[in-house]
Amino acid sequence: LPTLQERIEDIPLLVKDFLEEFCLQNNKSLVSLSPEAIRTLMKYKWPGNVRELKNCIEGIVVMSTQSTIQQIDLPERILKATGIEFSNLPSVPDVWALTAVIEGKQPLNVEVGMSLDEINREALRATLESVDNNKAKAAEILKVSRRTIQRKAKEYGLREEQDS
Repeated sequence: LPTLQERIEDIPLLVKDFLEEFCLQNNKSLVSLSPEAIRTLMKYKWPGNVRELKNCIEGIVVMSTQSTIQQIDLPERILKATGIEFSNLPSVPDVWALTAVIEGKQPLNVEVGMSLDEINREALRATLESVDNNKAKAAEILKVSRRTIQRKAKEYGLREEQDS
């Protein structure tokens, strides 16, 4: 059998099959990958072949909190290996602050003149604090993936008291 790298045109079909399999296995609604996410998976070299792709998709399904997986939600190693810099990816939605105020109980320390990045950091901090640092719950509230929460918490220098 040729390697997965030699038959990249099979990746979208394999991804679709694995998504269906793992959504069913995990009692989740069917999720899909954005076109950008699929293109990124097709650029990756897949040294672990189909098994690595399968494990990747399983992890995505288990961690997903949204119906469409975006490029930024892919594993960091795949993004790095395909030459994608986090700074080039779309930023976390700027509605975080509003969402945190509506659903969270922690006050936001937002002042006139703060950058959107500072406001988003504060919204993430307050949301994590309101759910006892449970990243899965924070992801659900902010309507992003748990991976995004982890990446942004690290980027913003937020302390990791527990990895929930």
